[in-house]
Amino acid sequence: MREAIGAWAATSRAGRVRPGLDVMRTAVAVAGAIAELAARVPATADTVPLQPRLAAGSPEDAARFALTCPVAYDVRRLAELSGAGAREVERALAALHGAGVVARPHGERGPLALTADVLAPAPTVAAIAWPVVRERLGAVGVGVAAPCAVLRALAEQVGAGDDAEPALPGGAAAPVRISVRDLEAFTGFRRSAVSDAVAALVRARLLDADARAGHTGRFVLRGSAFG
Repeated sequence: MREAIGAWAATSRAGRVRPGLDVMRTAVAVAGAIAELAARVPATADTVPLQPRLAAGSPEDAARFALTCPVAYDVRRLAELSGAGAREVERALAALHGAGVVARPHGERGPLALTADVLAPAPTVAAIAWPVVRERLGAVGVGVAAPCAVLRALAEQVGAGDDAEPALPGGAAAPVRISVRDLEAFTGFRRSAVSDAVAALVRARLLDADARAGHTGRFVLRGSAFG
């Protein structure tokens, strides 16, 4: 998804304003919000245009294509879920549409659907209970944009690499070893925002973190992040 947006931004024709880093990171959050809403839509032949492919594919394919369910165009709801403002959501949707990440088959204010080609398997991300995450972050008095971006980036890395550690008992995900600098690159947020987000996730008891400046940190998503 990030690659699709980045490629579109890099090849934008002259005269078109290329999306800035803030639009890019909001676009990922808005796409995640669309996926979250799509996952709640009952999978029927009417709501899933790729239903014939679901029956023949693997469970992973079925889960991935289920996220292509169209969802209502609702800027307020997408802003609430992503932690962005309404204008930011509009700009993000324009970038997502231009990059081919989101389809708008019925016009600018019609239903939104993620395109199957950009949906890479991410089982840990899909398992996160995002409503619980937002509730816990709200309880400690912080916004959701940067913490959710950090949590999503860490979840994407669970099980990645040859040195991946085994899963932990009690519902927690396997540890992730990553630097704050890499988290900056993944999320599009500055180092201070990433550090504050990690601290907020720890306070909300969603994450265990052992991170020191200049070193690769060790992060564990707690079972509470999965509801």
